[in-house]
Amino acid sequence: ATIGLDFLPRAGFLFVDWLLFLYAFCLFLPYARAALDRTPLPETQLFYQKRIARIVPSYYISVLVILFAVAIPSGVYRSVYECLLDVLPTLTFTQTLFPDVLVSTKLNGVLWTAAVEMQFYLFFPFLARAFVKKPAWTYLGMLAVSVLYLWGFALRNPDSIRVTVNQLPAFFGVFANGMAFAYLF
Repeated sequence: ATIGLDFLPRAGFLFVDWLLFLYAFCLFLPYARAALDRTPLPETQLFYQKRIARIVPSYYISVLVILFAVAIPSGVYRSVYECLLDVLPTLTFTQTLFPDVLVSTKLNGVLWTAAVEMQFYLFFPFLARAFVKKPAWTYLGMLAVSVLYLWGFALRNPDSIRVTVNQLPAFFGVFANGMAFAYLF
């Protein structure tokens, strides 16, 4: 008898969803506790400072090591312009907005998840405050964004599904579930 592991590559997206769910759960937990304890919510500026300090340095080191130790020495870029078209979106966490970069980056293809995460961080403090005030409406609104995006756009474009599904709006439902579980916890 052999044990087949073919399901792992096909179900790999579940691990991404699970991690994004955990991010939302852990990020929202201090807001839920503050609401429960009737104490001030975490400061928005401090939230952004912590996220930048935790994500950006290691992310930039990763990108730059791959760029200078692998991509450039192996000659994968035909010109400086081509290199910049790959590097700039990656360094600004916007690679998901550029289909060619998202699909065929020479840096590290899995870094798109960090881009989605950082894009979510832009909205998180505002969503967290809304979730504390109106949890059901905020939850439903976030789910609606995800469902409308997926059904109304991403799934209607099967030829570009890899590009359309790996966008922030597609994950709003996952983030909403993480925040809801933290709220219920």
